[in-house]
Amino acid sequence: FGAPREGYQRENQDKGDQEAEVKKFVKDELLSDMDDVAKKGKSDDTNTFYFMTAIIFDIFVAILIRDTISAVISVLLVYFYLWYMLGSLFLASTGMLQILLSIPCAWFLFRGIFQIQYFAGLNMLTIFIVAAIGADDIFVFMDAYKQSAHAGPEVNRNLQTRLSWVWRKAGLAMAITSATTCSAFLCTCVSPIAQTRSFGIFAALVILWDYILVMSLFCTSVVIYHNRFEREPACAIPYCCGCCTQGCSCDNQKPTPTEMNLSSFHDGIEIGMDKITKFFRTTFTDFILSLKGRVIILIVVLAWLIPAIIYVAKLEPTKTAEQFLNEDHPLQYSITIINEKFPQSSENPGLRTYFAWGIGKLDQGGVNQLLDDDFVGKVELKESFNLGPQCQRKLLEACDYLEGFNRAGRERIEKLVKRSDNGFFQAKCFLRSFNAAAKRDGHWDAENQVVQPVNITRTMADYFANPPRSLDGREVEYDLVLENVGFDGKDVKWVSLEVESSTLDQWSTLPEDTVRDVYEGMLDLARELDAFVGDACGAEGVLMTDQEQKFVFMNNQRIYRTSAISGAVIGVAIAFVVLCLATRSLLLSFLSTLSILCTIMSVIGVVTMIGWTLGTVEAILISILAGFSVDYVVHLAHAYATAYGEAHERLRSAFAEMGTPVLSGMITSVLASLPLFACQIVFFAKFGTFLCFTILFSWLFANFGFMSLLATVGPARPREAATEGDEGKTDAPVST
Repeated sequence: FGAPREGYQRENQDKGDQEAEVKKFVKDELLSDMDDVAKKGKSDDTNTFYFMTAIIFDIFVAILIRDTISAVISVLLVYFYLWYMLGSLFLASTGMLQILLSIPCAWFLFRGIFQIQYFAGLNMLTIFIVAAIGADDIFVFMDAYKQSAHAGPEVNRNLQTRLSWVWRKAGLAMAITSATTCSAFLCTCVSPIAQTRSFGIFAALVILWDYILVMSLFCTSVVIYHNRFEREPACAIPYCCGCCTQGCSCDNQKPTPTEMNLSSFHDGIEIGMDKITKFFRTTFTDFILSLKGRVIILIVVLAWLIPAIIYVAKLEPTKTAEQFLNEDHPLQYSITIINEKFPQSSENPGLRTYFAWGIGKLDQGGVNQLLDDDFVGKVELKESFNLGPQCQRKLLEACDYLEGFNRAGRERIEKLVKRSDNGFFQAKCFLRSFNAAAKRDGHWDAENQVVQPVNITRTMADYFANPPRSLDGREVEYDLVLENVGFDGKDVKWVSLEVESSTLDQWSTLPEDTVRDVYEGMLDLARELDAFVGDACGAEGVLMTDQEQKFVFMNNQRIYRTSAISGAVIGVAIAFVVLCLATRSLLLSFLSTLSILCTIMSVIGVVTMIGWTLGTVEAILISILAGFSVDYVVHLAHAYATAYGEAHERLRSAFAEMGTPVLSGMITSVLASLPLFACQIVFFAKFGTFLCFTILFSWLFANFGFMSLLATVGPARPREAATEGDEGKTDAPVST
């Protein structure tokens, strides 16, 4: 774009200000045209893409704002569906308020009580989780409220007895699912990665607060709804009696819904069911109970599960660079082209890798990133390190080795270290410029070709104050040299040599196997260097690392993969234990767990079918899969456990009780996930896909697979089996 810019004398004069002017020019004058030209189908002959590092951050912010709108759309879709299903704007509004309040309330516990400082970016996804689970809890509560109208005169004696029945019935059902879901999310605590643990803990707290608020705030709103909105107004214009409407009085209100229910019982009038509940109690249950229906379900389930399990076995770690944006986004496509379609140029900086002597182990005593995300440990320096004459000579040998002057090691260097345009290997040796400074300042021992210990402190201080600008006709990168010397003003504590990787760069996230090959090669190279440098410098044991944490991320990828498996397994095991406690039936717990496993296999199988590999995003999602898979089957299992009669009667009762709220919860969750499909950020898009498939499969296996198994082998529960005090209750499971 022409440098220096107008008003500046040199290209590097106020470089940041000049770059800001260029960026502003591109954003104001060019970016919209670049976006238009880069649209798919713009030309039949040419595909156009752009890439400019100066505007990447601004583009990312714009994408983030756009994708954030998806969260707003998800909340609105859930809100309007609540309004439609509940038939009350008041209940829908208080219900959505309860859902949204669970996040700041969880934050209070997370930060204020537990003092957890690490707030992962993943935690923001809890808005979608609580929107789905919170709506499900609301439907369960309101369905229990509707069912209470059929529960008999004792329940409908007054509002207090009615709400007491609803509170106990819905509260127990939601307590079981909330406990199971919270436990499944807390399984992420087994991961050593703070980001994953932070997400699991925060999500569990959000679910906990959602349960507390639905049992308090929403329950209170139902009382207001019952007294103010559900009963018919005393006159044609609601809330106007006695003030703007003649001939009516507020003392002459019509009976409350509970009073009308009690009157209907006394008069022998049957209270009708809503259409969805009637469908689940009759048509749907009849299909599940029929032998033909169960055979059809068995065939379909096996026809799906067999290929799904085969594809689960085909899931493998990602072998390509992990993408941050959707592959169709012009910027992401440009990055992919640069990484995959063009050979690396010597102008492209490789990953800077360091070999350091004088640095010991990292003391991680007391490290807990959740409580203090800034403290990662204390570096132990080796007091024995000495940049004496012998150390300087051996470091120069190491420099020659890294720069390819050692014929024996050139083959290894060729594979690991990048070459520049002039054919030199990209190795940074601080000692060469340090020696040049010593010669310039008269501290050089020409006879021994070293800087003697007595002059090292003075030479190093002069070097830092006035570094040489060139060496052998080449410009010295002063900032890079500073990074390779640990000098406290008196002593040199450590030194390092630096190379650029020929395979890795600072921006790309390559597959674990590729990075590990480089890592192992660099480790072998470090051992070779340490064999003759370490002892000479009095600090045997070299530290090999990189500043961009590519090697750390490589290790995290393996942890993500292993924790994904362990998290899913532990989540299923915890679900089984909670189900045993809730239903007091090993058979019900086993069948419910089988349904959860089928859901997990199906979700992993289908994402493998559509081309996903096991990268970082996928591993995180699989680790929390059990937390999403339990709700519907747990609701149905608990409803079956608390019902009386033969298996077919208990099945019909369970569907009548939970069929409608489970269906409504499924629809709400799917609606919450749909806007995420349009996100440009890969994690959001994959989370939406993952959430949608998990909800659909868990609903299908719970309603068709699990209930079909109960219709076949489900135990009976004679009313005589009720313990004393349980008679007349529907919330007391018994061993079967």
